[in-house]
Amino acid sequence: MKRALIDNWALFLGMLGLMVANGLLVTLLSIRGAELGFSSLTILIMQACYPLGALIGTITVPLLIEKVGHIRVFSALASMVSVAAIVHILTFDPYSWSAMRFLAGVCFPGLYVVTESWLNAKSENRIRAQVLSVYFIIQTIGPALGTALVALPDPSGNLLFGLTSVLMSVAVVPLLLSGNRAPDYSAPDRMTVRRLYKVSPMAVLGIVLMSGAVAAWFIVSAVPVPLIWCIPVGFDWSDICLQHFCWRWLWRMELGLWVVWRLLNLVWATVVGPMR
Repeated sequence: MKRALIDNWALFLGMLGLMVANGLLVTLLSIRGAELGFSSLTILIMQACYPLGALIGTITVPLLIEKVGHIRVFSALASMVSVAAIVHILTFDPYSWSAMRFLAGVCFPGLYVVTESWLNAKSENRIRAQVLSVYFIIQTIGPALGTALVALPDPSGNLLFGLTSVLMSVAVVPLLLSGNRAPDYSAPDRMTVRRLYKVSPMAVLGIVLMSGAVAAWFIVSAVPVPLIWCIPVGFDWSDICLQHFCWRWLWRMELGLWVVWRLLNLVWATVVGPMR
């Protein structure tokens, strides 16, 4: 396990920077949108463009990885989300902001595909679950920290957007400068939803319900609710962001993931493995 963490430190560090930036950006957009006079419905529609972009990202990125490799795709996607953050400084209308949320939706799930395929390929079966648990802990600690950063003073209104872009740009540096060689990759064979449903109907129904719930949670948790209820009763942005940070952390209980994945490793080694 220790060897795997050392081998993948650059990927983990880069992913942490990207997730901090993502958590900062998704919260900041709702705050700035409210200050610009966007309605709660407009903010929700803008945030809903992110999962729409994810539909494209998850389909196209595996093909790009097969063509040019993990590191180039990771760097390109991180650069594009950095561009999206800067565009929010240059424009002040919900249409361009929605377009940039769509672009981020294409890129961030693509970054997840790159990271997860890398970790799956580089990790042995006996420790793969533990390695992935570290990755999923980073996926939640990062946005929680990013949400807390919204409380930083920003007199000009542009500092936090600039910080988001800087974090996204710097995140690719460890991976580009590390000596780790990217694993070989081939795009998986496609399977229609109908065929997949015949193989495992419970899996299809489960992922549809779960993805709908997760998408709704990410959209609604991006501060429209605090905007509606907390501001009128006297909360300032620092209070809201601190509560949002604690809620993300405590609700997910991410540290328990490591224990769960470790148990899965034991089950695989003692039960599933010998049965194969």
